[in-house]
Amino acid sequence: MSHITTLQVQMRDEQAIRAACQETGAEFLGRGVHTLFGSQTVEGVGFKLSQWRYPLVATEDALKYDTFCSKAGAGGQLNQFRQSYAKQVVLAQARRKGQHVTEQRQADGSIRLVVHAR
Repeated sequence: MSHITTLQVQMRDEQAIRAACQETGAEFLGRGVHTLFGSQTVEGVGFKLSQWRYPLVATEDALKYDTFCSKAGAGGQLNQFRQSYAKQVVLAQARRKGQHVTEQRQADGSIRLVVHAR
């Protein structure tokens, strides 16, 4: 039986953030206090996308970031990171349950994950 799910992603899993950084080439900054535009500080898990001037910070309730002085295409880079993060969460949960996941890249750049019971 097939089920299609659309995820609204809240980034709370530090290991999944680290794995998404490795997959997308983002810089993992780790847990701590990170400085955004205007010296605003945010505490959480930070990472930096190559087209962004300031880090993005995952807190317990939101992803905080500032797009000031980001390069063109920065929004697409964030979408790619979110997709990678969601995939990493699914992969980790499937592994814990002893399931296998296959990934199918779609023509529009999105991915389709299929979870198989063993």
